[in-house]
This record gives sequence, structure tokens and C-alpha cells, in this order.
Amino acid sequence: MPEGVSTRGALPDDARRVFELIEAADLVDIGEKMVDLSDIESDWASAERTIADDVLLVDAGGELVAWAQVNGERADADVHPSHRGLGIGLALVEWTERTALERGGCGTRIGQTVIEGLGGTRELFIDRGYQKGWDSWVLRMPHEATPKAPSVGPGITIRTARADEDHAVYFVVENAFNEWDGRTPRTFEQWKSGTLDRTDFDRSLLFVAATDSAESDRAEIAGDEIAGVCFGVQYPDEGWADQIAVVPEYRGRGLARAMLARLFDEFRSRGETRLGLNTDSRTGTLGLYLDIGMVVTQTFTRWSRTV
Repeated sequence: MPEGVSTRGALPDDARRVFELIEAADLVDIGEKMVDLSDIESDWASAERTIADDVLLVDAGGELVAWAQVNGERADADVHPSHRGLGIGLALVEWTERTALERGGCGTRIGQTVIEGLGGTRELFIDRGYQKGWDSWVLRMPHEATPKAPSVGPGITIRTARADEDHAVYFVVENAFNEWDGRTPRTFEQWKSGTLDRTDFDRSLLFVAATDSAESDRAEIAGDEIAGVCFGVQYPDEGWADQIAVVPEYRGRGLARAMLARLFDEFRSRGETRLGLNTDSRTGTLGLYLDIGMVVTQTFTRWSRTV
């Protein structure tokens, strides 16, 4: 680190300071705010994380000027625009690599996802042996438009999830995302910290595609089988589709489109004019979202390496 700065581990009360730093960086790099305070609070609240060790804060003159964190194979880092070009970014990358090595040992994969074209990041990662991974996109629905819900056939109902179905919802989401190569599985508690335990969690925005149990030979779950999940978050200025997953044997029936239409209709009924979601090239769903009228507004790239 350059002279005049100090570092320390994070405390829960630092969440707002980190949020304000990320917001300042995003407004310069992306042109809009991409993270809410509730996102950081729910991320840090996991019982399986120790943020004093996993989150590094960089102060200069009493001001938070940079931060970084390591959470499994994912690293995040931002430097305030006013303190760029001093070597802080490189020092943060080195810290994330050392921390990942300490947590997982030799052979651990670590990476960051950054906005496409962000000055200097591509060269920095390539110089340190990082490889380009998947692309991810932020998509938004045109003003006042909503996708038309397709018919999903008899025996399937799109409704809000009941509390006694929380574990079933987790299994649908987790099993779908575990189809990605190299993904580290999450426990129920890890998933719960980013959904049910969020300070802004709203069960009326957690939709499932429930089938009549008589239609399936799979195990019954509270009388119904959960064939699909769509979880929404109501941010102060945007309705967001956070998780969409469908059980493999029910894919191709329009369940994802139907659940998303239901979620977006709910947001519209609350007067929300801004609707969005993000997806990446591992899911193969970009075409679906473009087909319902959504528009790509931002593109990000994943860079990772083995330490």
C-alpha cells in the first residue's frame, strides 16, 4: 500500500461506508448504482463468514478509500475514484490472492467480475495470470412493458411460496446453479442469508411453480412439488429478479417465463417503472430474456486464476 493509508478488517457497522464507496465507484465506472446497502448487510450476515478476516478496508485521513473481500472463490474490490493510480488496486488484488490461498490452500481458484472495458483491469489480470471466464449481463425491461405469461398447462400453479417450502425452494435453486462447472455449493444457511434473512425480504415476491403431487412420481413436499422458483427484491428504485430456477424435467414448458411475468406484474402493481435482472453465459437464458423484450444495459466479464 502507498504511504498515508492504513488497513484493517471490517466490522458490521462498516457496511454503510462500504456501500457509499461502491456507489461512488459504480457511478464513475458504470454510470449507475448497482449495489444496495441491503445486499452488503445480507452478504456479511452469514454465520459462516468472518468479515474481520474476509473483508479488508483501506483508510486515508479517516476516509474509506478502498475495500476488498474474499468469499469462497469470489473476490470483490473497489478503489474510490479520487485514490486511483496509487497502486491500491494492485495491492488489493494481491491481498485477495493471499487470502484465498490461506483459506483454501494451493490450487484454490479466485476471481473477480468487472464491468467490460474498465480501464486497466484487463491488463492487470492478464499480467497476473488471470484467464477470462464467463460474460454476464444486466438486462432491463422497457418502461411499463411486462412479458406475457405463457400457458404452462394443467397441474401447475404459479403462486407465492409458503414458509414450510423454504427448504424445497433452496433445493430447486441450489441444484439448478450446481449444474455450472466449478461452482462451490452453498448450504441452506448461506442461501438463507441472501434471501429469507435479508432486511428487505418480502415473501410476496418469492414465487414458485407448484405442481399437483399426483402428476409426479417425485417425493411430495407439503402436498405439492416445487418445479420452479423466482425470487424478487424490491429495491428503493427498482424491482429486481434475483433468482430464477426450474427443475430439469420441467424445463421447456414456459415456467421461467410465467414466473417472471408474475413477478414483474407484481412490481408493476406497486407502481415500479424500473425492472431488471442479471444472467450470465453459463445459464444459456440470455435468449429467453431478449425474446420477452428485455434489453442488455451492461456487460461484465469474469476473470479468475488458480493460486
